[in-house]
Amino acid sequence: GAAMWEGAKAGEAAVNASGGIGGRKLVVDLVDTVGDPADAVPALNKEIITNHPIGAIGPTTSEIFGLQPILDRNKLPFMFEGGSTVFDTNKDPLLWRSNPSDGVLGVCMASWAIQHGYKTAAFTFSTAESVQTLGKVVEDAYKKLGGTITVSVPLTPQQPSYRSEILRVVQSKPQAVLLQTEAVSAGAYFNDFRELGGLGIPFIGSDITTGSDFIKAVTPDFMNKHMVSCVGSSQPGPGGDAFTKFYAQAFTHQPLGSANYAYDGTVDLALAIDKSNSSDSAQINTALRKLSDPPGTECVNYDACLKLIKDGKDANYRGASGPMKYDKYNNVFGPFDVVQAQADGNLKTLVTYSADQLTAAANGKAPAATP
Repeated sequence: GAAMWEGAKAGEAAVNASGGIGGRKLVVDLVDTVGDPADAVPALNKEIITNHPIGAIGPTTSEIFGLQPILDRNKLPFMFEGGSTVFDTNKDPLLWRSNPSDGVLGVCMASWAIQHGYKTAAFTFSTAESVQTLGKVVEDAYKKLGGTITVSVPLTPQQPSYRSEILRVVQSKPQAVLLQTEAVSAGAYFNDFRELGGLGIPFIGSDITTGSDFIKAVTPDFMNKHMVSCVGSSQPGPGGDAFTKFYAQAFTHQPLGSANYAYDGTVDLALAIDKSNSSDSAQINTALRKLSDPPGTECVNYDACLKLIKDGKDANYRGASGPMKYDKYNNVFGPFDVVQAQADGNLKTLVTYSADQLTAAANGKAPAATP
């Protein structure tokens, strides 16, 4: 959530530095969903009634099943910031996903494991509805690349102990553990690994394990010694310089992992409102499609794209995370980083897999690492 909020605020700064949208200041409101549909529904309803937004950045996978009907009912185009593979064949015209699917994330995790000689692995994935699709994706990719799963153990969130589950993992003698679990469960999860002598096994985590809340719960030192994680690449796309500039204006720390996706979603949505000169969702949707599909003059920041639009030219926005080229299901694709937490909690990129490398890996060919 923090990365999505900060990326959106950086996008807000970029838009307002060029005069806003149609001469009006862009205002990005924070709607705290607490990562739970039960809290998210009244929070979003209050925002709509009070402030009458014409678009949204988010929700994440954790809340989308509760919030999508509300966004659709109110005809609000929204930049989905989640990886659920359920939306790989999305049919909702108002949903635009500005970050890659978990299908790509899962291939990244499996690729790193195989590249480093981990031919046998245990899988421990949360049973939370929001992440259930990822486990199957990772398993399929890992097997296709020649890996063998020693045991697959589901994890019920927020349990005081996972001793029985971890015992099954340790007894299966894997060369690595691939995992996806929430920050609130991580302390108990790794404490049981420690007590059962399983910390000699390397861990490969999903993007959830790169969150500041997860790193804080487990400690940066532990993460540095025992885990790497896959996350949508923070390597700058064509619009990386603009993102860095406006992020620094809004915050004093380095960009959080995946903040660039929310930044691009904010800028892209703002440009679509500019191009359509309307708050009508159908017209905004048409403009979003035109902004992502060539032909059109490439532009890498809000100011340059806005000038093209004002001059009556087609603009093709290429953002901080890469080209904002949506497929027919309103999904984008992109590279992934394998990262490791450092002693100060910041993330260091160990390798970047390109979209082409991950496509090849999904078809059974492990990619070569790209420093």
